[in-house]
Amino acid sequence: MQHAKVLSIAMFGLSIAGCAVGGEEQAPAQDDDITSLAARAPSAPESCVSLDAIVRPIAAPQYHDPMLQQTAGKMTLRVGGSGVRTGTSLATIVGVTDDGVPLGNHDWLFADGGFRTKNDRLALTPTADPCTVDVTSEIYIVESSGAYAGLTGTVHATGQVNFCGAEGRVDISGYVCP
Repeated sequence: MQHAKVLSIAMFGLSIAGCAVGGEEQAPAQDDDITSLAARAPSAPESCVSLDAIVRPIAAPQYHDPMLQQTAGKMTLRVGGSGVRTGTSLATIVGVTDDGVPLGNHDWLFADGGFRTKNDRLALTPTADPCTVDVTSEIYIVESSGAYAGLTGTVHATGQVNFCGAEGRVDISGYVCP
């Protein structure tokens, strides 16, 4: 079990070490994020509301511990049939389970409220690019505020994160309930 923890933490270090300094990649176009979310059909069980989002994370090591990663970026969100809004997503790797699964917490911040998650299970898979990993995660929303007060649930995310400073893309979908 301890070996799996060390491997998982080492992968973060390797991602950082494999990064080119001062990458010149262009950020993907975000103009279509709002259109894309607005076109998705909301789907949720009765008394719940759908949650769909697109995040454009930029990753960096934490200042106090470079082996821990965090991301911040623009988040485009639609909850239920309400309009699409933009805000900020902040994600932090907070640890690793005994079997080597990275755990993360997220803060999703919007002018009209937000969501907090805890101990989300992350699967990070290396790609041909040493800076980029494919990510899938199970995200556990444990708190919400403002327009979203009282909504909690589990949503799922898939996408790519670049640990060398280029923007990634992660799609999130699921539903939240009071």
